[in-house]
Amino acid sequence: MELLTAADVADALSVSRSKVYKMAEAGELQSVKIGKSLRFTEGQVENLAL
Repeated sequence: MELLTAADVADALSVSRSKVYKMAEAGELQSVKIGKSLRFTEGQVENLAL
């Protein structure tokens, strides 16, 4: 399982990093908090990109 940064997700979905954080806060995109950073699974991002 590969974890992606908000910047990676933003590039993959063609949205801003702030939109990625808003999606995570709204529950549209599941995230894992590692330290102070959020990470996102590659599989979930692929599902949203479809």
